Amino acid sequence: MIKNILTVLSGDLFAKVFGVAITFILAKNLSIENFGTYNYIIMLLGLSSIIVQPFANTYLRDHRFYQFEKYNCSYIWISFCLAPLFYFIVYNFAHPLSWYVFVIFFVNFIIQVIGNNYFNVYEMYRNYRLLNVFHQGAILVAITVVLFVLDLKNINFIIASAFGTSSVLLILLIVVKVDNHKLNFNINVPLLKRTYGDSIYLVLYWSILPIMSFVGMYFVEKYINNYELGLYAFSLKLYAVSMIGLAPMLTVLRIRQIDVARKSEFKAFFKRNIQKATLFASGFYALSLIGAFILTYIFFQEYKSSITATLILVSTSFFSYLMIPFNFLMAFRKYEIVFLLSLIALFLNIGINYFFIPVYGIIAAAFANFIAHSFLNTMGAVLSYIYFYKRDQAVVVD
Repeated sequence: MIKNILTVLSGDLFAKVFGVAITFILAKNLSIENFGTYNYIIMLLGLSSIIVQPFANTYLRDHRFYQFEKYNCSYIWISFCLAPLFYFIVYNFAHPLSWYVFVIFFVNFIIQVIGNNYFNVYEMYRNYRLLNVFHQGAILVAITVVLFVLDLKNINFIIASAFGTSSVLLILLIVVKVDNHKLNFNINVPLLKRTYGDSIYLVLYWSILPIMSFVGMYFVEKYINNYELGLYAFSLKLYAVSMIGLAPMLTVLRIRQIDVARKSEFKAFFKRNIQKATLFASGFYALSLIGAFILTYIFFQEYKSSITATLILVSTSFFSYLMIPFNFLMAFRKYEIVFLLSLIALFLNIGINYFFIPVYGIIAAAFANFIAHSFLNTMGAVLSYIYFYKRDQAVVVD
């Protein structure tokens, strides 16, 4: 498992280096206000994961659990059907997104999800790594060309160029690396209905997560100004860097946890990995704090007033790294509990933002994010431990 995590992590490291470079270029070449606007639009576009990720992740788990012969990506037709409604809601109630920007981003996201899930389910982690590196690398190249060669600073054009370039490269990579005999597109309505009907709470959970990430940006944009939005966007970028180890961890754990749960080996897994998880979490947290200070006070001094919010956000990473490996609720298909926890976390996030952002600004937004995600991850691990403990006790009694 550690080897697979390191394989994905190495790719994420390259991708995050490209991501940091993108942030560096944009933060240095755009005003703080425009930097905030760019990231706000990206966050809005990222909300499209609400109509993609729930279906993709649910099928991914069922594919591994039931060990289907082929990876059927027909679930994406649901996402395409929901896309016009999603665009209408965002355009009218959040921000007037350009339609072509949305289409390009959405197609890019669909391609990336299909590729990542295919490589994940067949444990082709080197190709998974390559896909993520190509994605961020293409965005970096496109943004560099637009800003330095074409000398254009139109936010919509920057986004469209970046994700359009990425889409072309990802399609080429998938065509080369995917085995056509293991991938199909077969719209089996009864099967899809049964899959998502049985996993409705999981679908709702995956729909809530992107909203939780967006809430802070929404309230800052709505109740403060674009300058503060830019500061908070910068803090979120550093927070994203601090979470660099989470994606590879989840990529491997989604599969590994299902296997552990099926064999009822939670206690052994916990004892074997608790020390590793603690060291992993502490190490990443320390590096993240040091990195945040260096980047803010040496390279981006114009963003110094965001440092408190950054430190609060980065602190979230410690609890994520420590608790997520032992959150087995989804592995044992306890979707209703997962959904309930995420709903409580969402209300905590919204409540703190609504009442405290007008007074404390981006610090309140950062604190709301910390409370919501730490609650979700910690309670997931605690309830998993209680569940396995009670089940073992019941077995002993029998």
